[in-house]
Amino acid sequence: MNPYIDEDLQAIADHARRFATERVAPGFLERDDTRVLDRTLMKEMGELGFIAPELPEEFGGQGMGCLAAGVIHEEIARADLSISYINLLASLNGQILSHHGQPEVVRPWLEKLTQGEALFAIALTEPRGG
Repeated sequence: MNPYIDEDLQAIADHARRFATERVAPGFLERDDTRVLDRTLMKEMGELGFIAPELPEEFGGQGMGCLAAGVIHEEIARADLSISYINLLASLNGQILSHHGQPEVVRPWLEKLTQGEALFAIALTEPRGG
């Protein structure tokens, strides 16, 4: 038993596991072969609140906290690690924008992100690293 996972988080994890088992896992091999992002699946994840649930409600999130995002990410990753990057990138980029962006500028984009209508990326480098 994980002391950080309460009943609510366990329910979220169970819901994400069912979705991952029923919707994500069956198409894993085809997506892995074709390297095509299934935007329908991404949209479904958004509709279920599985994308950046830790973001504040004012930005389209659910204000659930980072542990909720983590349990969802883990369950999706069990079925398809590549698809789980939708959650990972959304959380990383969504938090940066929600904390540092001007609300009137970032709100429409974050709402699209959490609904599964947009995917954000980030490019990082390290000093003297290229």
